[in-house]
Amino acid sequence: MARPLRIEYPGAFYHVFQHGLGQIKIFDNSRDNDKFFEYLELVNKKYCAKIHSYCLMDNHYHLIVETPNANLNRVMHTINVGYSVYYNRKRQRKGPLFRGRYKAVVIDIESYLHYLSAYIHLNPVKALIAKTPFDYESSSFKYFVNKRETPKWLEVNFILSLFGETESNARKSYTVFVNEVKDYVDQKIKNNTCGPIVGDSDFVEYVKNEYLTDLDDENLPELKALRKNHIDYDMIRNIVRDLHVNNNLKRNLRMYLAKEHTGYTLAQIGENEGGLKYAAVCMQIKRFRQKFFTHGQLAKSVEKLEKLLNVKT
Repeated sequence: MARPLRIEYPGAFYHVFQHGLGQIKIFDNSRDNDKFFEYLELVNKKYCAKIHSYCLMDNHYHLIVETPNANLNRVMHTINVGYSVYYNRKRQRKGPLFRGRYKAVVIDIESYLHYLSAYIHLNPVKALIAKTPFDYESSSFKYFVNKRETPKWLEVNFILSLFGETESNARKSYTVFVNEVKDYVDQKIKNNTCGPIVGDSDFVEYVKNEYLTDLDDENLPELKALRKNHIDYDMIRNIVRDLHVNNNLKRNLRMYLAKEHTGYTLAQIGENEGGLKYAAVCMQIKRFRQKFFTHGQLAKSVEKLEKLLNVKT
């Protein structure tokens, strides 16, 4: 298994998520939750990590973590190993608790931090286990919308400051925002995720140029994808839109360009094409490649499009 790309720098914000192994319920009761919170408190004290949002589901969890000291790996090792030892000892079990390595996506806080927070708090609603985020006890949403004693390790004021100058207005505005974005926040985040980074193209380029230039990408597929030019899907749409070809060929051309020259996965390409399934995207791109290599005029058109996109080939 290829190891995940870890991007660490002082002051980075991450969306961290981790699933339990198989069908294991990693949070079964309030005591489990409280124990997990103890480890969040520990990394806050020991490593100065700040937790900006959280949601504990039955078989996985979501966190927004800030690391002023560029030490995410230490933070997550402490949380996951400590909680695993507690969980196994309590239930007299052996073996791993979590499925593989944790996922960590660097956040462009200027443009997407508020969306990630909403996404995390909407998880129980998306899973149909709560009607509203406020109905779900095991998340930080209640601390955002109501003034109550907040755990010392939980930082809510930073995100709230994005929604108003006064605390009361910020809480109201945040509540409205989460309700407004519930139907599209998933797509918003997916469309602006490039490998282990969620953000605008300028932010992606900043992270690449500042923190990834000296890494070896041989065993890091995510880094290979990042080192391709980061092209927004709308840019591809605009370039292909005015071609004098049928709509099916336009669609296949868009998918081909996205696959060859962006960090989009096949699943993300399908979502950008109206929910096209993974297998269908794969098959259409394969057919387009066959046509591309045997059709001289089409090859010339693709070359012109790549130059318009400033793709280095």
